Formats: sequence, structure tokens, C-alpha cells
Amino acid sequence: MKKRSCLPTPYIRAYFSLLVLLLLLPTAVQAEESGEAAATVVACRGKVQAINARGEMRKLVVKAPIHVEDTIKTAKGGRIQILFTDNTIYSLGQNSEMKIAEYHWQPEENTGTLKTKVKEGVFRVMGGAITKASPQNFTTETPAATIGIRGSMYAGTVTASTLAVVFQGGRGIDVTNSFGTVAISIPGHGTSVTMNSAPEPPRKLSEQDLAAFSNELAAAGEADEEATGAGEEGSSDESAPQDEQAVDGSEDEGTAQPAAEPAARETAVEEPVADEPINDQTDSFADITPLTTDTTVDTPVIELPPPNELAPIIDTSPAAITVPADGISSYLGTLAGTANNTVGTISTINEELWMEVNWHSGKVLGRIKGQPGDPPVFFIGKVSGNQITDVKILGSNLESPSGSTATDPQTVTALYGSASGTIAGTASDLFNFTGSGSAFAVEPFNQPLHDSWSVQGTGTKEPQDPADVTSPRGVAAWKGFVAGVSENMASIDTDRRLFMNSSPGDFAFTMDKDNGTLTGSLSAIDMNGSNTRLTGINLGGALASALVLEDNFAAELGCASGNCVSSGTATPAGLKKYGNYLVSADPAKNNISDYVTWGYWEVAYQDPASGAQYHTHVPGSRWIAGEPTSVAEVNELVSTNFIGHYSGTAFASRIDPAAAQQVTDLTGTVAIDVDFGNLNAASAVQGVIKLDGIDLYVNSGPAGNASASGFSNNVYAVSAPGIMPNGTFNGAFYGPKAKSIGGNFYAPFSSGMSYVGIYGGTR
Repeated sequence: MKKRSCLPTPYIRAYFSLLVLLLLLPTAVQAEESGEAAATVVACRGKVQAINARGEMRKLVVKAPIHVEDTIKTAKGGRIQILFTDNTIYSLGQNSEMKIAEYHWQPEENTGTLKTKVKEGVFRVMGGAITKASPQNFTTETPAATIGIRGSMYAGTVTASTLAVVFQGGRGIDVTNSFGTVAISIPGHGTSVTMNSAPEPPRKLSEQDLAAFSNELAAAGEADEEATGAGEEGSSDESAPQDEQAVDGSEDEGTAQPAAEPAARETAVEEPVADEPINDQTDSFADITPLTTDTTVDTPVIELPPPNELAPIIDTSPAAITVPADGISSYLGTLAGTANNTVGTISTINEELWMEVNWHSGKVLGRIKGQPGDPPVFFIGKVSGNQITDVKILGSNLESPSGSTATDPQTVTALYGSASGTIAGTASDLFNFTGSGSAFAVEPFNQPLHDSWSVQGTGTKEPQDPADVTSPRGVAAWKGFVAGVSENMASIDTDRRLFMNSSPGDFAFTMDKDNGTLTGSLSAIDMNGSNTRLTGINLGGALASALVLEDNFAAELGCASGNCVSSGTATPAGLKKYGNYLVSADPAKNNISDYVTWGYWEVAYQDPASGAQYHTHVPGSRWIAGEPTSVAEVNELVSTNFIGHYSGTAFASRIDPAAAQQVTDLTGTVAIDVDFGNLNAASAVQGVIKLDGIDLYVNSGPAGNASASGFSNNVYAVSAPGIMPNGTFNGAFYGPKAKSIGGNFYAPFSSGMSYVGIYGGTR
């Protein structure tokens, strides 16, 4: 079983590690004083140049540094995205010009400033740390007005005398000039400003407005293209020789140049026509007919840049870069965006993410860090060339109907979305993707929409683990155990179910390492006596799973046949549409044992007998699995009368009736002795599980048994002497010569207290 020799720690390392990998400053950033890069180009298409404070021009490509006082100019067809060291993302469309007027970011003091000047064109801003730490110091200046940020994201178009801006998510923006100020805090609302006039009152753009604008923009672009080739006057002709000189770099000493070789740079960016200069003339945005029925208004309409103008702008040609054919690459980055719920509340998304790519199988698995104690949010997909495709975003969350968790009861939601993106850079060392989806309330049978969200992720490659130069190969059959806390969502503190399986064959799947897929099933029974059974829940499939390494995989859970939940003799039922998945734990924490992997699972279903809505959820629902030791190898230990001493970790949930049936997450230790010489005896497996001040003893009893394929035994506690009639401890052997064990346990007390969990150990 191949597992990483040096586990990555994307969730416990300091956030500045991302900045180091981006070749940015590791500590306080004061770019205007030190000359260090303020930002890095993370995406680029067409002809894009930077002009420094000395008037020297240089071509911009992916990974090129951006400095304070640089002016960025895009030609017709040119686009660029830059990532500042505070994680702010600026995107510029074609025929745009922006200057980095001032920038510094001091993460240790949590203060900073970012001031930009957009002279013309189309732009989008997704605010980073400065917008939270020092929002008063974050501005975008245009000829007609200045935009101050109080939130996350906005977009606009600029001419020599006008500004049209749309707020797209977060807390809000202020648009100000000497004639007045307007505040905008509702996504989809915006304002138009004409020089020497106050900003117009905010108004909402309709879908018809946006569609009409996109059509007008496309038509204007075609007209521009016809006119451009006829020979433009003014600065564009004069700049052409300088432009070519700067691209070649032959007489551009002293200016910052990308580190990549020229040939490699050319493959990373789509080359424009050779004689196409930077266009210093204004774009055609000012010529767009206002989309309003009031023909007396002479100011431009609020112009939201269409998606193809600003969303991922890395050249998408599969031949743009050469990607590895083998091995594992790990990427660390950020995810930013907004969520709009059904009651009109907007929330900002700004999280750290970690992603791994298996170049041999073509599978991708990413994880969102979230806050401590949050349920998992992850995405699975595949890579084809340098494209990230077929991405599914899954997981669950606790959300408030109005966004105020202090006053509103939280809603349990299931996340479901899709995304696509690109891997870029001459060493496949950058990624960029966009995604969108929804959160659905888990409890109601029809699982209504709770909110809709959109996100953008960017990041850079981490140093490769030496063990990951070659991807794993072959097919393996895994078996294991589950433990699940399932709650009646209408009354979560009563009628709770505790699911387990006793045989490792009830949780089994085939691991196809060459194709990066999982295929199998999961079955379990309620130990609380309801006779509810989960039977043959489907696990994974070609597009419903992603295996990167044996400690990093995920799969959807399903029930296509509609008969995977039953209760006594009641009519069988299936799972609900959303909220059904299985995912391995963060590999940095997946060190429970050398030859097993553990993780989480969730399912949502309606009880076929009572009609009640149930949710088996994280963190109380865990699994552990691995490739079982062969019967022949176990019997070798039997023949030598070998005694194995195993120690490891136990994860459990405690359900306490004295605390209103509160569920408490626990981590403890396990120490188990296995007498292989007497493996078939009831007393062959003995030991103790230590959890939060209580010792659960595994000992002989009438239900104890063991064999080469697995074992079970009774559990009791000193504080409650005697064998508990329903307490059970199950497990199996894993790895060469039974190096590891893993399993589940359930320990009920007469007081109503109960423990359910998983464990793993290595000898």
C-alpha cells in the first residue's frame, strides 16, 4: 500500500507558505520601498505589457512579477489576472489600462493599502486580506469616480469620462467623486457616473439588461476588429517598435523579467498578431446604447463584463503547456466568492484550499480548509492535458437563514456544484478554476434550495514529495468498518440511530489505481434497536469518485435501485438526492495506522416506516478500511504462536443523556493484544480503549470470536462492571503479516450513555 512518506500539512502550516511559493514576500510586504513584487501574474492571454515608473516596457506572462507604479496595458484580445500578496485578485479585459499606484501589506500587523488607477477598459476586483483588515485603504480610482470597497467583489467599465460599476458580492462598495457618493450593498446593483456629475442612484440590472449588454459588446468587438487593421493613428503606431523591443528584452536592462526561458514563455501565452500594438485609444464601451427606456438619459448603462471577458483567462489550449505523465502534484491556494441565499442575504467565501493531481490516472481531489469543526467540503474531478474538467463540488455545511448565526437557528445543508479550470505555468505549477453551485436544506424530503454560490480558486504547486514521483498502479480490494451517528432532523436529541457493521465484507470497494476510481457498497445496521438497515448503498463509479493516493480519495454514495434503506418489514426506500458522500480524512491527519485509511461519510434518507427525515453526518460518522491481510499470512503467525501488541488511535462519539443527548467528539488511544496461537479462542483478542477519562475494556465473553478474516469481542467498563449485552468490538487484520488492525466499536451503558467509533493500530 503506497502512502506518502512525508505527509503534506496544508491545514496546519501558516498561511504565508502560499506567498513564499508564489515568490512573494514571506513577511511584511512594503513593495514600494523594497522593490519586491506586489503581485504575480496568475493568468494571461494575448498581448499584455507592463510599463514601470521609468517608462520601460516588458511583456507579461504567467508568473511574471508586478511592482508598485507598474502600469498594466492589455491590447485587443488581451486579458490578465494578477494575484497580490494579500490574496486580492485583479482581472483586466481587453484594451484596458491600470496602474498600481500604491501597495503594501503587513500580515503580522494586519494592515495594508492597495490603490489602483484604471484609465480605461473593463476590470473585476476580488478583494483579499486588505479589504478586511484596512478597507478604508483599498480604492480603485477612475477618471469619473473612485470606488471604495467594503466587501469582496465588483466589476466595471471605464472610459475617459465615464464609469459603470456593478457590485457582485460581499459587504458593499462606495462610489465617490466631488459631486457626491452612493453606497451599494446589494449584489447585482450598480451605478453609472459621468465626469463632473454625481453618481446615479443604485439600480438593479435585469437579466435582459445583462443579455443585451453581452450582445452589444460582442457586436462592438467585431466592429473594432475591422477598424483596427486599417492603421491606427497616434501613440499606437509609435509604440510598436518599443513594444517589440521590450518583448525581446534585448535593450530592456534593469526591468523585471519573468524567470522562464523565452521559448517556454511563448508556450504559456497565446501570441497575438506580430504587428498588433497596444491600443491607447478608448474601447467601444462608451458607444454602447444605454439599456433603458428613458431616452433622455445621456449617461452610459451599468455595464457588467460578460463571463468570457474575465473568467479564467489562462490559455486553454491543451498544447499550451506540457503536463507530467506520472506522479502526484500537490497545490496550495485560496478559494474566494460569494453565496446568495433565498432570503436575500449575501455572504463572502474566502478559504484556503489544497488540491492533489494524479497525472497517471488523471484524477483530481481538492479540499477546502474551512473553520475548525466544520464538515468536509471537497471537490473531485479529472485532468485532460492542462484542463481540469468534470469537477463536482460536494460536502455539507451549517448555515443561517438570514446570515446571523447569533440569532437564527442554523440549517444543515448539502453542497452540490460544478467547476472547471486550467493548470498553467511552464512547470505545471499554477492552477485557476471557477465553479458554481447550490446548498440544499438536508431535512425536508424535497431538499429545497438554501443558497446559490460562485467561487474562484487559484494556487501554486508545493514541493513534490519524493515518494510521489510515480503514481500507484494496479487494483486492490479494500474492506473495512463504519460507525455512524444518525439523527431524526425534526428532533435531533431523540430517536437517534447508531449505525455499524460487524463484518468487513459489509463495507467493501475495489480501488482501481490506474483509472483513479472506487466502486463498491456500504451496509450497516442500527445498534440502538430500531432494526433500521442500510443495505448495499452504492459507492463511487467512474465520474462519482476520485482516487489520488490510498490516503486521499472520495466518492459519492447513491441508491439507484431505491432499496438501500429498510426498517423492519416496512417498504424499502432510497437515499435523498443531496448529502451522500464518503471522503478520506485530511492526509495530514490520516496517520491512524500504516496500512489503513479512515475518513467520513454522510447519507440523508427518509425512514420507510415512520416517514421521519434522517441524516447520518460528520463528525459522528466515520469509516476505516484497507487491504486485508491474506488468510495464508495470518495462518503463518498462528503456526508460530505469535502474540501481537497493537497500539494506535480511536475516534468516537459520546451520546450523553444527562446533557440533553449531546453528541461529543472524542479522540483517544487503543492498545490491543492478539494471541495468534489461540486465534479461534474467545479470549484471543483483548485490550483497552481510553476515551476522555473512561476505559473501555475488550475482553473475552460469550460473543467473542476470531479468525484469520477478522474478529469480534465484548466491551465493558470498570465503572459499569460486567459484560454489556449489546457492547461490541469488531476488527480485521491489514498489511503484510497483519502489521495493522482496524475496526469499530459500540459501548452502551445502562444509564443511557453510549460510545460509538472506529480505531486503528499498528504492531
